[in-house]
Amino acid sequence: MVARKFSAGQKVKDYLNISESTYKRKVKDGTLKPVKLPGSDRFCLKDLLAAYLESQQNGRI
Repeated sequence: MVARKFSAGQKVKDYLNISESTYKRKVKDGTLKPVKLPGSDRFCLKDLLAAYLESQQNGRI
């Protein structure tokens, strides 16, 4: 079994260089798909690759 690494919402915003409003919009439209855990949303780092590439393409990174 392969362990999956997860990151919290704030680290994701920093990683993607996006604002709080963009973060909320991307979660709402399904671009970012968090795993709901008590206390906060978590994201699998592997699943963030597409969002990272989009941010990079749009010149945010």
